Amino acid sequence: MHARRIHGTQARRGAAVQGRRRPRRLGAASAVAAAVVLAGCADVDGVGSPTTPDPSGDPAGEVVAADLPLLQIERSGGFVLMGTDFASVPELTVYADGEAIAHGPQILIYPPPALPNLVRHDLSDADVEALIAAAREAGLLDAAGDYGQPPVADAPTTFVTLRVDGREFVHSAEALGIGDGAAPAEPVPATTEGTTEGTDEGADAGTDDALPDEPRPGDELLPGLTEDERSARAELAAFIARAHELVGTSGEGEPYPLDAFAVMARPAPTPEPGDAPPETPSAEDQDAAGTVPAPDDGLQREVLPWPLDLPLADAEQCVLVDGDDAGTLREAVAGTSSATLYEQGGVRYDVWLRPLLPHEDGCDDVV
Repeated sequence: MHARRIHGTQARRGAAVQGRRRPRRLGAASAVAAAVVLAGCADVDGVGSPTTPDPSGDPAGEVVAADLPLLQIERSGGFVLMGTDFASVPELTVYADGEAIAHGPQILIYPPPALPNLVRHDLSDADVEALIAAAREAGLLDAAGDYGQPPVADAPTTFVTLRVDGREFVHSAEALGIGDGAAPAEPVPATTEGTTEGTDEGADAGTDDALPDEPRPGDELLPGLTEDERSARAELAAFIARAHELVGTSGEGEPYPLDAFAVMARPAPTPEPGDAPPETPSAEDQDAAGTVPAPDDGLQREVLPWPLDLPLADAEQCVLVDGDDAGTLREAVAGTSSATLYEQGGVRYDVWLRPLLPHEDGCDDVV
């Protein structure tokens, strides 16, 4: 996997990262302190087994461990469009110091906005302790459970990664909440209003709550899962709901600064010769940038000039954009959709943007 660095990590951790409330990189002494605090949290109220330190005993390893999230929840895979998984930010990331990055309300439109609405929350020490206790009580700080495989095609897999007691625990459940009786939490409230704030009425209109008579995917149990597998899936779904509850009750939070991006680009497909041309949009529907139809669904796609010197031809796998370039890119894509094409050197490209989280330095942390 090739990753080209535009300005280098130091640039992002310099001027760009100064706006972040908590720098994620810790010194050796701070890392040891964080490990001690984390180990102390693991036995909250006597719950669970004695803590297990990092078996390596390597101070450098403790620095890395302290820099990684305590919890990440993400869904990926299944039948999705190209670039979807690359551009997806985990639905919840929680660090040992209480910093949490989650998705805020998002307008319910297609195609969706080019950038996610990420919100940074500040969990209390008690919240972090409650999160670890919930994971332990759910049996998630042991070997990965058997979550079975329901007979559901093309559904995403839910991944829950926990790092506690110097160890990492990864749980994955395919099609969680679909036909297994385990209803996963809805991480992203949606609204049909034109802004991410919206009104209560608009938010209800964009969620399942607005359709109480519609069957939910998990209402009808499907065959193919044992009772133990259903129980394990229910425990995992309940923990996910508890984690979102702890973050949701921590306060409104604040916008997460998008100061670095992993970028992937591919030349956009063009209609085959002989294909019927799509209906030409009216002058009122076109702007100075122009539009181009997508070959798959006839969607009129906005075409904008690529705002950076970075050659998109070099971004087939992934490149890092940070520093001043990240600010330029953020401003250029504001208000655009994920279907927007970018033109450079006479070639139009599909471009996918993945904002980096506090512990991520570049493409190797994303792909």
